[in-house]
Amino acid sequence: MAGELKGFSLASLKQDNPFIKLIQRTLNSYLKTANQKVESIDIQKVKRPSGVSVVPVDFVLTGQQTLTLLLRADGDVYRAQINGKDYPFTGVLNPDSSDLFGKAIKELVSGIIKGQIAYTKKLEKESSSILQPKINANRTPPKNVNQQIKANADEELQLDNEIEKLAAERDALKAKLESA
Repeated sequence: MAGELKGFSLASLKQDNPFIKLIQRTLNSYLKTANQKVESIDIQKVKRPSGVSVVPVDFVLTGQQTLTLLLRADGDVYRAQINGKDYPFTGVLNPDSSDLFGKAIKELVSGIIKGQIAYTKKLEKESSSILQPKINANRTPPKNVNQQIKANADEELQLDNEIEKLAAERDALKAKLESA
């Protein structure tokens, strides 16, 4: 691969690399329809999954979604992940062939747009589960060991009473079943 990838090096990969800038510009042009854009680019350290040296490049989008491209030493995209999940795509991110490059980016953008609703629901669910109060949220927690012992004894007494009620109800139902 020549052209944009001339002088490509995993160790010295930066955000101002022409290949990274090309991917960012192309992503932004296709993401306009979804009212999104690339907010930031995070280039991580060289990793070696499956025996291949790669650099994960995270493109963080406006909607907090992340597109991660794992780049090989020659600039080839080894794997793509959307929001941390592998996304299989058939395109080739080769800047020498603008048609193939555009189709590959379109395919990734369509995956981002399709996953946007599910990702938003997931974020809402996580944030709402954090904000939901617990059962005894209005009760102040015991401050010392003696208070904790007393609180546990009270709770144990309540549970014992509830067990007795349920056992009595069970026995009554058993008797009713046997008489029927």
